[in-house]
Amino acid sequence: MQNRVERAGFARLSRFCAAVILALLSVAFAYLLIMSMLSTSDISTGAGMGEVLSVRQDMILLNLLILALCLGLLYGFWRLCDRLRLSWLIGLLLAWTLLAGAAFVASVKLQPSQDSYIVTFWAMQSARGDSSYYHFYFRRFPYQFGFALYEELLFRGIFLLLPGIPEGFACMLLQALNLLFLAVTEYALIRCVGLLFRSEKAQKLTALLFLFSLHGILTSTYLYGNLPGLAFSALAIWAFLAFRQKESWGCGLACALCMALAVILKLNYMIVFIAIGIVWLLCLLRRYSLRSLLCLLLCVVAVLGLKGAPQRYYERRLQESFGSGISLWGWMALGFHEGETASGWYDPSYTVDLFENADGDSAEAARQARELIAKRIETFRHNPGEAAAFFNRKLLSQWNEPSYESVWNNNVRDHFSPPGRLYQLLCREGETSTKAGMNFYQQLIFFGFAAALSCLWRKREICQCLLPLIVLGGLLYHQLFEAKSQYILTYFLLMIPMAAWGLDCLFRVKKRKE
Repeated sequence: MQNRVERAGFARLSRFCAAVILALLSVAFAYLLIMSMLSTSDISTGAGMGEVLSVRQDMILLNLLILALCLGLLYGFWRLCDRLRLSWLIGLLLAWTLLAGAAFVASVKLQPSQDSYIVTFWAMQSARGDSSYYHFYFRRFPYQFGFALYEELLFRGIFLLLPGIPEGFACMLLQALNLLFLAVTEYALIRCVGLLFRSEKAQKLTALLFLFSLHGILTSTYLYGNLPGLAFSALAIWAFLAFRQKESWGCGLACALCMALAVILKLNYMIVFIAIGIVWLLCLLRRYSLRSLLCLLLCVVAVLGLKGAPQRYYERRLQESFGSGISLWGWMALGFHEGETASGWYDPSYTVDLFENADGDSAEAARQARELIAKRIETFRHNPGEAAAFFNRKLLSQWNEPSYESVWNNNVRDHFSPPGRLYQLLCREGETSTKAGMNFYQQLIFFGFAAALSCLWRKREICQCLLPLIVLGGLLYHQLFEAKSQYILTYFLLMIPMAAWGLDCLFRVKKRKE
C-alpha cells in the first residue's frame, strides 16, 4: 500500500513538472507566434564578417492568408496520406536531403572562417603531423578539442584514401558528411514521433515538413559541431524512448553512447542530456526498475566522464595543459550586456578580453564576470522596464529570425572557387525570396508547436514533454547566456516533429466535426 501511495505521489509530481514545462512554453510561444505575424528579425552582412540585425514590420493579413493556405494544403495531404507508405515518404525525404544538399554544397564551395577555420585548419594540420598552430585558441576554448578530434580523424582517413586531395575538396567532403548527419536527425525524429504519439499520420506530416525545410541543407556548409551533435542527440532521444518501451540494455547503452558523443562534439548538447536525465528520473520515480536506474547512471557516467576526454588526449599528446578556458560566468556576463549586434550577442569584452586580462586565470576571470553580472542585475532591479526591453530584444533577435543565419553563413564567407547557380538562386539573387519562404515556414511551425503544447495539456505525460523540455532549456539558456539566432536552429528542428503532431491533432478534431 505504501509503494502505491508513493508511486501515485510521484505520478502527480510528474504531471506537475509537465504542467510547468507546458505553461512556460505556452506563454513564450503564444507571444512568439503573435510577434512572428507582426514583425521579422533579419540578419545581413555588415563590415567584414559582422552581423547586422534589422527588424521589419510584416503584413499580418498576408501572413494569416499564407498560414491558412498552408494549413489547407496540409489538411488535404493528411486526408489522403493513408494511400502513401511511410517508408516511401521517408525515402523521398532522405534522398532529397542527400541529393539536393550535395548539389548545394558543390555549388557553394564554401571555405571555413573564424572559429570554424581555426579548428578545421588545426585538425587538418594535426592530421598531417603538425599540431603547433593556434594553441592560444584552445586555451580559451578547450571544449573545441572534441570537434577538432572528430575532424582530425576524418582528415586522416581522407588523406589516407585520397592522397594529394586539395584542401577545399577535403572540407567539402566534411560538409557533405553534415548532410548525412542531417538525414540521420530527420529519420530519428520521425521514429521518435511514432514512439511518443503512436500516430503514423503525424510521422508522415513530420517527413513532409522536413522536406520543405531548407535550414539544415543551407547550414550543412558550416563546419562546426552543430549538425553532427544534433544527429547523435536525436539518436539518444530515440534510444531513450525505445528504452522506455522495452527496457533493453542495448537501448540504454545506445542512449549513453550517443549522448556522450553529442556533448563531445558540441557542449551545448548538455541541454539535451539534462532534459533526458530529468524525464528519465521522473519516470524512474513513478515506476522503479533496477535496469532503468543502472542505464541512467551509465548515461550520466558516460557523458560526464567522456566530455573532457578529447582535451585529456591532446594534453597528453602535446605535453601541454590547456586549463579550463573561459568560464561559463563570462558567457553569462556577455548575455547580460548589449552586444555588437544586439542584446546579449557576442562581444569579446566579457569573454576573451576578460580572460586575457586575467592572464589566462579562469578563476579570476570568473570572479570579475560575476561582479559584472551583479552590477547588471542591480541596474535591472532599479530599471525593470529596461530589463524587460533588453530580454525582449534578445528573445526576438534569436527566435524571430526565420533563417537562423543559414543564409548569412553562406554569404559572409569566402569560396574556394566561384560559386554555382544554385547558390546564387538561394542565397544571392534569391536571398529575399528564400528568407520570405522561411518566414512563412517558421510561422507554420510556431503555430503547429503551439497547437501541440495545447494538446499535451490533457494528459500531461512527461515523456511526451521531452522535446518541449529541450526547447525550453534552449530558450532559457540563451536568454541568460550568449545570444545568436544560429544557435536556435537546433531547437527549431526539434520543434518540427512536435508541430506535425500538433497539426495532426487539429486535423483529427476538424474531421470529427465534419
